[in-house]
Amino acid sequence: MCWNLFDLLVRDWLIFCTWRPSFIVLPGSEGHKAYRNYNFHLIGFLKGSAIVTAGSLVVAALSYGCLELFFR
Repeated sequence: MCWNLFDLLVRDWLIFCTWRPSFIVLPGSEGHKAYRNYNFHLIGFLKGSAIVTAGSLVVAALSYGCLELFFR
């Protein structure tokens, strides 16, 4: 979760949306309004966080089941 938050705040919003170094911009798309779409990155963050949370719950349940099965 911390990595997702770092990715949203630093990599997406600060570097990609605000600074926009020249090596990130595709040739011919300079100045396009999509480069400043903060909402797109927020929605991606929320989707990724939900997927990671669901995956973590599955792994935790499987781990718990294995521990109960083998060590009880």
